[in-house]
Amino acid sequence: MREETTESDVALLDDMAGGSREAFSTLYRRHASAVYRYAVARLRSEDDAEDVLQTVFFAFWKKRATTHFVGASALPWLLVATRLECNNVLRAAIRRGERDRPSLYVDAGFSTERLAEARLVLEDVARAVSRLPELDQQIFRLCLVEDLTYAAAAAELDVQVGSVRNRLSRLRRLLGSRLEVG
Repeated sequence: MREETTESDVALLDDMAGGSREAFSTLYRRHASAVYRYAVARLRSEDDAEDVLQTVFFAFWKKRATTHFVGASALPWLLVATRLECNNVLRAAIRRGERDRPSLYVDAGFSTERLAEARLVLEDVARAVSRLPELDQQIFRLCLVEDLTYAAAAAELDVQVGSVRNRLSRLRRLLGSRLEVG
């Protein structure tokens, strides 16, 4: 039986803002499974998903006084926080060089040959991007690596949203024409 969330998540958040650990526990029990499943789907790692789950709910507790939901459920807020934290985990793995670890991709059914091809394509993309103007490199990083929206990237770079959209479209065409993907 699914717990009723209409109005009650908002009421629980109000209680949490006052320091209620019981309200927090109720929200955790209600939504932890969905947050965990979403993190596993994005990261393909149960260990990393458990870390993300804890990080998201810790942040939820810390931000309890300033958090506001769109609608009556905490789940959309939690899933957005989960997506952002998963992106942080993936970026950290890339910085540590773990993207080259085949074990991260074996469960997804990639063959060794396909992994080698993908690695070569990634190297080609990295070389091509490094030759781009600085603004285009930043747009590539923000939108395609860090998964920011056009609007968020535009705000960070202090340019128009249309400029980000147009440059990214041109980048995709340029990279597509330079790279031969089999």
